[in-house]
Amino acid sequence: MIRQSDVAIRRIFSIQNGGTPKTSVTEYWGGETVWVTPEDLGKNRTQYVDASRRTITDRGIQASNAELVPAGSIVMSTRAPIGYTAIAALPLTTNQGCKTLVPNRAIDSRFYEYELSVRTGDLTVLGTGATFLELSTEALAAFRVPFPPLPTQHKIAYFLDRETERIDALIDKKRRLIDLLEEKRTATISQAVTKGLDPTVPMKPSNIPWLGEVPTHWEVTAVKRVSMVQYGLGQPPPESDDGIPIVRATNIDRGSISKDNLMHANLSDLPLDRAPLLVAGEILVVRSGALTGDSAIITSRWVGSAPGYDLRLTPQTMSAEYLAWFLLSTPGLEQMWLESSRAAQPHLNADELGGVGLPYPPLAEQGSIALFINDYVSTSHRLASTLESQLSLLAEYREALITAAVTGEIDVDTFDNDRNMEEATA
Repeated sequence: MIRQSDVAIRRIFSIQNGGTPKTSVTEYWGGETVWVTPEDLGKNRTQYVDASRRTITDRGIQASNAELVPAGSIVMSTRAPIGYTAIAALPLTTNQGCKTLVPNRAIDSRFYEYELSVRTGDLTVLGTGATFLELSTEALAAFRVPFPPLPTQHKIAYFLDRETERIDALIDKKRRLIDLLEEKRTATISQAVTKGLDPTVPMKPSNIPWLGEVPTHWEVTAVKRVSMVQYGLGQPPPESDDGIPIVRATNIDRGSISKDNLMHANLSDLPLDRAPLLVAGEILVVRSGALTGDSAIITSRWVGSAPGYDLRLTPQTMSAEYLAWFLLSTPGLEQMWLESSRAAQPHLNADELGGVGLPYPPLAEQGSIALFINDYVSTSHRLASTLESQLSLLAEYREALITAAVTGEIDVDTFDNDRNMEEATA
């Protein structure tokens, strides 16, 4: 919605484009001038930007379309993606993925950075391009924003500085709680599968560095002694829109299987003699790449699917759930990662996975440990989900508060943020 008090950005700012010096000329790079890219803005966590992953020299500026802009200017990513913003804390330059709004009259840059930070959707719809969306200089110059008197800009900016700091502190606290939950979950799984549930039980050396001590009544064995280790499909079959699901590495995420980007194939195109369809209790282990060693157990939801290129475990003499949790524990992941890292690129073969050492509690105790971990992880996930929901509500409230403040919809002198924030996250 355009308000009568709104004005085009060109009335308040001049717009400077960025540029990139030739990457092959070393004299252009590694200088003292900050050179901001959309990636830098995306990783920036404050309202100001004063650093970048790469810097350029004076010669680099002279040899490119990059222009030095003054402190107080507003840097915006205008491609891949559109809408990241930050205030230049010092004179700097940008690449062509950014444009810089240089004030041409007295304004409070904080006010306009707040305003633009919540207008990403409006700016994105103005983008054009077939390969990627880009916001043109003309479209940005015509974009309309509020233009209250300077004292009002100052008042609103100070108000938002104070209130967003409080909201951001609460967001950071909840993020830390999520991180702590993840750390505790990892530690609890590792403790349970290597030490058991009784802290008073006598211990003995496992003679495997990653395991340390294990209960004296436990054995120590290798994956190949308790489970068949097989390969999945050698080559991906032709894709079909409504065929058999193919569970690939991209679908495996720390014990769960996602249907996102799920591939399908016709049953007639699958080499079932080599890679039969999956059954409940089997475990798929990512074979190569950055996620090597990640794994997930096959539940009833995925019975009858086909294994992808990854490794496949069929437990024989061990609880499938206990084995699955061990593979997701720190000792299990460390062993698999060490084995896979012996190659130039992370890659785990069947012999290496089969040689991974692990504790072997009595079967009844394996079941008790798996049940304990299932309950603990389920509770932990519920807590994390609640925190994630609260984070989303806080982010929505933050954006709504900024929008209401910069458009004058709230009286910043009488606003009660404690009450409103409590209502927003209830």
